[in-house]
Amino acid sequence: MRHRTLQAMLRALMALGISLACGAASAVNVVGSKTANLSWSAASGPVAGYGVFVALNGAPYPASPNFTTTSTTGQVTGAYGDSFTVKVAAYTASGTYGPFSPDSAAIQFVPLPPAIALSTTSLSAAAQAGSNPQSGSFLIHNSGGGALSYSFTTNQSWVSVSPSSGTSNGENDPITVNFNAAGLAAGAYTAAITASATGTASQTIGVTLTVTAVNTPPPPQIALSTNSVSASAVAGASPSSQSFTVRNSGGGTLSFAVSDNQSWLSVTPTSSTSSGGADTITVNFSTAGLAPGTYTATITVSGNGLTQTIPVSVTVSSATTTNLLVGFGTGSGGVLSVVGQGFPFSATSSMTRAWAGYNSSGGETRPAACDLYGDGRHEFVVGFGQGGGGWLEVLDSADRGFAHLAWIQVNYPAYNASNGETFPACGDIDGDGRDEIVVGFGTGGDGWIAIFDDATTGYAPMPGTPVAGGWLQVQWPDYDVSNGATHPAVGDFDGDGMAEIAVGLGTGSFGFIQVFDDQAHGFAPMTEVSHGWIAPSWPSYDSANGDSYLAACDLDGDGKAELVVGHGTGSSGWVQILDDATTGFAQRSGPGGSWIQTNWGGYNASNGTTHPSCADVNGDGKPDIVLGLGDGGYGWMQIFENTSSGFVPMANTPKGSGWILVAPASGLSGPGATWPGLVH
Repeated sequence: MRHRTLQAMLRALMALGISLACGAASAVNVVGSKTANLSWSAASGPVAGYGVFVALNGAPYPASPNFTTTSTTGQVTGAYGDSFTVKVAAYTASGTYGPFSPDSAAIQFVPLPPAIALSTTSLSAAAQAGSNPQSGSFLIHNSGGGALSYSFTTNQSWVSVSPSSGTSNGENDPITVNFNAAGLAAGAYTAAITASATGTASQTIGVTLTVTAVNTPPPPQIALSTNSVSASAVAGASPSSQSFTVRNSGGGTLSFAVSDNQSWLSVTPTSSTSSGGADTITVNFSTAGLAPGTYTATITVSGNGLTQTIPVSVTVSSATTTNLLVGFGTGSGGVLSVVGQGFPFSATSSMTRAWAGYNSSGGETRPAACDLYGDGRHEFVVGFGQGGGGWLEVLDSADRGFAHLAWIQVNYPAYNASNGETFPACGDIDGDGRDEIVVGFGTGGDGWIAIFDDATTGYAPMPGTPVAGGWLQVQWPDYDVSNGATHPAVGDFDGDGMAEIAVGLGTGSFGFIQVFDDQAHGFAPMTEVSHGWIAPSWPSYDSANGDSYLAACDLDGDGKAELVVGHGTGSSGWVQILDDATTGFAQRSGPGGSWIQTNWGGYNASNGTTHPSCADVNGDGKPDIVLGLGDGGYGWMQIFENTSSGFVPMANTPKGSGWILVAPASGLSGPGATWPGLVH
């Protein structure tokens, strides 16, 4: 039986709803899409499907269909700029094709043209005569295709935009609208901002400006936030800066000057203007060279024919003659020694912590010097050894008799019960002039560091830490779970005015040290070294032990702290000195090199542990390095003097070669490890 003739008629319906007639026709653009949706009328007869043939960009139709389908619809995709025609033929189940449909009209994929889109169609502003309104803003973006190169014009001189031109590929560009209305009289004003671009319609933003008449203001008046300033410091130190505000409580503008009448006092800024806002004036003290006594001065604020004064009083008290408080290791019964400043560097007195149970079971004490109130005095935070329950004790300054101030316990119940030892360090990590307390832990501490704010907050957990509640953790999970001990030191390693935290680790750490930035930088690992890690440089010790104890000290007086690294058992008494963060904590390259060693052969061979600290112990204005020892040190410490030839054992000590005996007169019952807590 003969098949009926297969007939098909092609018609194309594009994504935008454009219908293409069959046969020869002018090109039809598919705008903003790279897909053409095709449909055609069904052929009569035993149709199994349809073959779709596409002639792309002037090429001939292929011998075989580009695709087949059993429906009367299909899609052709391409790229912007492509042009093509389509014809369709029906086929039977045996694959016999019927006649082709006529060619479709030429179809071309055309991108959308650029188009201007504005975030608003109107803006309004208001000001008093003689003044300018605050600037306004709007957004412009390209809501079409391609790149929109736009420009702005205004029809009034009192309004302008910035920038006046730009290009958008779809992103929102912020545009600032500025007003220059100071010369306009009271009244309502209108203007238009026109956004233009080639190939697309312009868009306009209407602008309304209301200028109101100015009432005659009352005269300016000086208003001060305080009527007196007082401060105190110990001799050789200066009080923390204070501040007050100056405000114009009247009308108009107050132009004022601030002055003082003593060389030990200064204010900044010394002049300003106020139209009602409060201007902060900082009061700085420089009393380090003043003898003990009470000093007075006057701050004068004057302007617009007005004058007000603020009396200032500063009390300088006698400086303590003690700058060493030394703790001792296990078996010492909770004893601390007070060591006199300068020769003969001997223990002048001792004290026992008021904790009988701990003293009898272990008694190790680890003091750190801290200016917790920002008053130039140095309080001491005492950490404890194993069995210390996570406690720390805060003692007042030497001139106040080391009186008990507070007990602090870290909020770590599991660790407190299993180990509980604490390693305190102090420094101003938030830049407020008062030291915070940074606490490391022993084995089982999981790499954590606890941070407590200064005394004025009641030693609250430090805000802004990576883990809420004042917690920071070493970023080494394997170490954290295998040992987790942390031995912190705090110092301004990059000279930005805020202290950073360096963390020495325990056995199994391979000598690595991690350094964390200050509070302003979110306690992130310092970027001066990779991920905050200082790489080890003593392979034999680092692989056998790796334990490190740190001190942060500005040894060269450049305003940036260096890092002094003591080591644990098996280190033969060696101590390393690393430069500040700006060098990437490179090994010290100055005279004498970067390594010093205790010269006690028997101790070095049997233990060799060193606990470093720094202080100007001989009063020459340069920090010296003081080394406490581990078990078997029997209450001895060694001082290395900061000289032009490097760090050398200090000559004028009772036993020579920098050695001082700091054990209390009653002696020590334990092996005599020493932990120096020095005023830097």
